[in-house]
Amino acid sequence: MQAAVLPALESAVAALDAINKADIIEMRTFIKPPALVQLTMEGVCILLQEKTDWDAAKRVMSDAGFIARLIDVSYAKLCAGVICRRGCVR
Repeated sequence: MQAAVLPALESAVAALDAINKADIIEMRTFIKPPALVQLTMEGVCILLQEKTDWDAAKRVMSDAGFIARLIDVSYAKLCAGVICRRGCVR
């Protein structure tokens, strides 16, 4: 199972390099974000163990260390409760 997840994880981490400050600023300006932005930020907030509402997501994105926090997440140490918070597929 872990071998199947590693390519997706590596791709996601590489995608972080493509995000720039202008992208984050644009997302924070949404009053009501598009559904995919909302869903993505819910996932990000879960990973960072933050509330998953849009106001919390905007606060998370406002942090100067936002991208660094995502890069530094210890994916190997995520507890089952955090991973399954949004709903597990078994």
